[in-house]
Amino acid sequence: MARYVPALAGGAFTILIVFLIIMKSPATIWKVLNFGQITQLAFWVPGHHPLESVGVNWQTIIFIGGMMVMVEGLGKVGFFRWLCLYVARLVKFKVVAILIAFTLLAGFLAMFIDSITVLLFFAMVTIELARLMKFDPVPIIIAEIFAANVGGAATMAGDPPNIIIGTALGYSFSDFLLNTGLIAWVGMLVAVGYFWLVFRKNL
Repeated sequence: MARYVPALAGGAFTILIVFLIIMKSPATIWKVLNFGQITQLAFWVPGHHPLESVGVNWQTIIFIGGMMVMVEGLGKVGFFRWLCLYVARLVKFKVVAILIAFTLLAGFLAMFIDSITVLLFFAMVTIELARLMKFDPVPIIIAEIFAANVGGAATMAGDPPNIIIGTALGYSFSDFLLNTGLIAWVGMLVAVGYFWLVFRKNL
């Protein structure tokens, strides 16, 4: 069974229990689903227009849906696997260099793609490389987890909470990049140095 079927069924069941049986307020269902948001000008016109809404943020859902479609297509054609192997070849398959390169690359991609999705692809390729080259993949995966989280916090597109904040308050991609992005990448460079110091002997 497709995973979205139980997810949608669970959502419908939750609505039924909470709003109809417990709250006994059918009108609240329409308020929470918030389809009227789509008719607002701020929904369609980018810029500093706060989106006035209570309930479901459809901008976030549509954005993440479109991003997942794009990522699924890139994954099926092997883009992420090719990119990781290409970077590994650039650093001549040296394990410590792979640690640094994959950490920075995971952080960079997480700025534009959902961080968990980036991590799934990177972890898969890291484990594949570890089996071929006989090294422990755990330190590199730990570094990639950190990098994906920090990279995701750097922009509006990297994490769902950032998308919700940006659309609700009218912030743009560049607003996040110039504020949280600078702080995130200072932290990223510190983290890369830390992981290099801690894991270089093990690798």
